[in-house]
Amino acid sequence: MSHGAFHKSLKVLQDELGFELYSVQGRSVAITKEGRDFYTRALKFLDEERNLLSNNLSENPTFRIVSHETLIDFLISPNWHRNFGMTPLICKVQKPGSLEAAVAEGEVDVGLTHIFSPRSDLESIKLGQTRMGIFARHDFESKKPLSEWPFVAPVNPKDFIATSMIGLDSWPEGGVQRNIVYRSESLLSALNFVADGLCAIFIPQFVAHTYNSQRPAKFHITELPAPKGIKDIKRDVFLLLRPGQKETPMIKKFARYVSKHAFEKFEAL
Repeated sequence: MSHGAFHKSLKVLQDELGFELYSVQGRSVAITKEGRDFYTRALKFLDEERNLLSNNLSENPTFRIVSHETLIDFLISPNWHRNFGMTPLICKVQKPGSLEAAVAEGEVDVGLTHIFSPRSDLESIKLGQTRMGIFARHDFESKKPLSEWPFVAPVNPKDFIATSMIGLDSWPEGGVQRNIVYRSESLLSALNFVADGLCAIFIPQFVAHTYNSQRPAKFHITELPAPKGIKDIKRDVFLLLRPGQKETPMIKKFARYVSKHAFEKFEAL
């Protein structure tokens, strides 16, 4: 680049920026304070540009998920590193309604839900069915009629619309009536009530397995014999995408992982 062309380019840049990058002092040139600051910021910008265009980003992008507490805390996060290594993850916990909106508006890559009504702005892929069960501490008094068992159940959001179930935990509509003594917005808090021997809970089998694997044996919960009308209840689990959204290798891998771990049977329970 010639001397004249170089100075002409700098003049154009300075005019665009609105301040001087250097000053001429006799036969020498001095960089201004604004010039030094601009240089520092420009280096950061160029680093970000290189990161954006590098292969590393496409190979290991941040994966963004929205789901219910049940699936985030007891299926996804406990096993993430073992199955997905250092892949960055953003988890959003949302209730029905807000969950679907997060997917439709592009706030996340995928949604994972067990409560879904068809929507024109979403596509759903049924990954399988996870088995439900009634769980309590090993010394829970289960010889009484089920209608006398104390239960803990979720707090239903105001806009929750039940379909074939009553409440967020999928207790079947028209099934056996239960005695709900405790309600909690937090599944972990509800499970602690169960571990203290206060009540029983109706949850997916994988939740009990994860809960037990993280605690001493004296706090484990076990599955109780279910009465007719409650036995062998299964909950569908759906992967939510936007219409026309490309199923990337990461999305396919995630779907396979959920299909494997959410629907397997844990005989020890």
